[in-house]
Amino acid sequence: MRPTLLPLAALCLAASAAAEAARRPMTVDDLWAIQRVGTPALAPDGQTIAYTVTTYDLEENRGNADIWTLPAAGGTPRRLTTSKASDGAPDWSPDGRRIAFVSKRDGDAAAQLYVLSLDGGEAERVTDMPTGVSSPKWLPDGKRIAFVAHVVAGAESPEATKKALEAREKAKVKARVTESRLYRFWDRWLTDDEYPHLFVVDLETKAVVDLLPGSKRYFSLQDGAGDFDVSPDGRTIVFAANSTEPPYRTLNTDLFAVGTAGGEVRNLTADNPAEDQGPVFSPDGRFVAYGRERKADGWPDYA
Repeated sequence: MRPTLLPLAALCLAASAAAEAARRPMTVDDLWAIQRVGTPALAPDGQTIAYTVTTYDLEENRGNADIWTLPAAGGTPRRLTTSKASDGAPDWSPDGRRIAFVSKRDGDAAAQLYVLSLDGGEAERVTDMPTGVSSPKWLPDGKRIAFVAHVVAGAESPEATKKALEAREKAKVKARVTESRLYRFWDRWLTDDEYPHLFVVDLETKAVVDLLPGSKRYFSLQDGAGDFDVSPDGRTIVFAANSTEPPYRTLNTDLFAVGTAGGEVRNLTADNPAEDQGPVFSPDGRFVAYGRERKADGWPDYA
C-alpha cells in the first residue's frame, strides 16, 4: 500500500504549493472588477426580477449600470439595456409588460424617466426635467408614473427652474451666504434653494403635475431620492419628508399624504418627535406600515 500512497501525497503537496503561490493580496483593480448588483424589483406576477448590474472602467474613470431580468425561480439572466449611459431604479408596470427606469442618455441635460417595453424596441423618454429624475413608481392605472425631481424655490415649473439654473451658472459671484444650520451635506451644497418635489407624468400626453407646489421639505439628504408609496387605488401617495422649519435647529422626518392629482398635504405622524420612514400601503389600502423611532424621556431636543 505504501508505494501507492506516496504519489498521492506528492500530488496533494504540489496542489497546496500551487494554491499558496496563487494567493496574493486583493488590489484596487480587483475591487473595481467586481460587478455590483442593484436592488431587485419583483414583477407583479412574482415570476421575474429586474435589477441593475454596474461595471467599472478604470481607463474612462466611470461606472455603467444596465438593467437585467432573471426568473425568480432561477434561470438564465436577460440583459435589457446596453446604453453607454447608466440605467437605474427599474420599476414594473402593473401589467408586467413595461419597465420604467431613469437614465441620462445622449442629449439629456440630467437623468430622465424612460419606459421600455419587454416586447422589444427602444426605450422611450417621457420627461424633460432640468434637475433630473429619481424614484419612479407606476400608478395602478398603468397610465401614469410618479417620480421625484428637484425644483428651485420661487421658480418651480420645469421651464422656470431651467432658467434659474442657467442664471446661476452664468452668475459671476459664486459665494454662498446662509443663516441655515443645514447648509451642506457631505460634498453637496444645500444653499441653492433646491427642494425635492413629487411629480406625476401622464404617459400619453407627457403632461407633468407637481404634487407639492411651494414645498420646502427635504427628503433623504443622503441621495435626494424619494421614500414613498402609492395607494392600491392610485389616489394617494404617502411620503417621508422633514417636517421642521428653517434654520433647521432640529430635523424630524414625518409621513405625509397627498393626492395623486395634487391638493392638500397632510402630516400623518406629527405626534411623533422622532423619525418616521419607509411607508408601505396594505393591499386593501386601509393601513400604512412604516418604520418608527421613539425618543426616550429626557432625550435632548437637537439633531
